[in-house]
Amino acid sequence: MGTSETDDPGKQTAVRQVMARGWVRCTPETPLSTVAAAMEERGAEVAVVAEAAGETGADPGPAGMGFVSTETILGMVAAGRGAGDPEVGTVATRPLPCVAADDTVEHARHRLEALGAARLGVTGRDGSLVGLVDRRSLERAAAALPPPPAVTLPEGELATLYTMAPLAILLTRFEDGCILEANPATRALLGYGPEEVTGLGLADLTPAEAQAEEALQHRRLRTHGRCGPYELELLRANGEQVPVLVNGVRVEASDGEPRAWYLLQDIAERKALERELAHRATHDPLTGAFNRIPFEERIDAEMERVARYATALGFLVIDIDHFKAINDTHGHDVGDRVLVEVARRLRDIIRGSDLLARWGGEEFVVLLPETDLFGALELGERLREAIADRSFEEAGTITVSIGVAQAVPGESVRRLFSRADAALYRAKAEGRNRVLPADLVAP
Repeated sequence: MGTSETDDPGKQTAVRQVMARGWVRCTPETPLSTVAAAMEERGAEVAVVAEAAGETGADPGPAGMGFVSTETILGMVAAGRGAGDPEVGTVATRPLPCVAADDTVEHARHRLEALGAARLGVTGRDGSLVGLVDRRSLERAAAALPPPPAVTLPEGELATLYTMAPLAILLTRFEDGCILEANPATRALLGYGPEEVTGLGLADLTPAEAQAEEALQHRRLRTHGRCGPYELELLRANGEQVPVLVNGVRVEASDGEPRAWYLLQDIAERKALERELAHRATHDPLTGAFNRIPFEERIDAEMERVARYATALGFLVIDIDHFKAINDTHGHDVGDRVLVEVARRLRDIIRGSDLLARWGGEEFVVLLPETDLFGALELGERLREAIADRSFEEAGTITVSIGVAQAVPGESVRRLFSRADAALYRAKAEGRNRVLPADLVAP
């Protein structure tokens, strides 16, 4: 016989029970004034911005969605940035962070806090958007949850598990986190023997940048009787940091005093794999430069800043001259090594705030925030010299042609590319190995 959520006071409320179902849906091309009018008519605080559903009728998924709130629209009007009735896609926040409708309120709160977001989308089992949930509704729902009953630890039955467990297990005083006991696996994880870690506080094992997260989780432990799973960096005895997955639960000791058990799982290998996969997803495997995915995300954000605040944004399109001849003469292996070396030289010169990406074949692009046309031309010349002035070991002298443009407030990314490409082709036509500016034309 099954039990309902109300049968188990320790079970968390699902997000679907507190989500709001009223919002306005629009495509990125919808004028902002139209969206604002629809929001006012329906009493909605949020408009979800997404491309029209495809042939299957399915949503594009969270990565393809954004949102705009009444606060954003009112702020634009107050700042005078709503003039000209821009498309809503140019002001929407992307992507729309989401949780599943079956996720718990506590999980949603943790995700919202980790992202620093004001609201989350709620998706059904098919991935489609079914609702929205904001910070206030999550906090109200969490406050209404009764704390789960304290767990009483049976003595003797878990002694073998405690000693042999591959996870580090800590018993702490509930009030201040002082470690009272630790199992042998603690040494393998943290480099402390059980007797060495006893008497330390959890704060002693937590680096300064993670103290706020640990304090937040301790408050959850006090309120709900348990916390986690959550990720945390802990300090090993040698000063190194190790990522761990933490679960905590309140227990009653035999003397009636509250204690807390913590289970710590080493997730260093998992985090390393996540970093590797993230790098592969965002970088060109040959040159190590960024690929199109992060570049397109970054240029969209920078163009939005240009549109809103008229900030300077430089853009370079770089093409290796006579690259086909290099491949035909020396072979594709040499051509690949030329691409790698060109990318390395470019990367050595650009700033940390700039973004270099391989756009395809022998073409690279560079995004230069806070850089006007003259600054972009100057950097382009330095990049050209870095390629032309030093011979390549197997291919001899290599040169590049560079088209340079500065973004114009209100112009599209496609138009910016087109202007820079036109400058690049002029550089090719005028003899290659040169840097030329794009025409300054209205968007």
